[in-house]
Amino acid sequence: STMYIAVKIHGRSVDGSDEYSRKPGLLNLFVQLSQNRFSAETIEKMELAILSTLDWKINPPTIAQFISELFELYPSNMPTILRERARKLADISIGVNILRTKYKPSIIAFSALLNAMSSMDMISLPNEVYQ
Repeated sequence: STMYIAVKIHGRSVDGSDEYSRKPGLLNLFVQLSQNRFSAETIEKMELAILSTLDWKINPPTIAQFISELFELYPSNMPTILRERARKLADISIGVNILRTKYKPSIIAFSALLNAMSSMDMISLPNEVYQ
């Protein structure tokens, strides 16, 4: 069950996307890996027991992970420099204590991405971004 939780949180497919951890057959894969010693229901009950014991305090997504996820929502022809600038801005924000304590990583990531976009020359960004 702990491996199942880890794959759900941090799992990546061969191509680096999160699709592997979101596939509906993931639970069945773990049933097969256990050679049917554990049912899907048993694995899910144990998952709930573990997370409840931990009071659901598991490793949350980082700012960098949120930036990567947000970047995937934009057109595929977005310049790589945009992601690099957003990550640089996010790294700088980590040093500002009020930002770390007051705002969620998702908000900081989104703000860093917006600031990176606004700092770039509008000509260098694809037209789809502004629509």
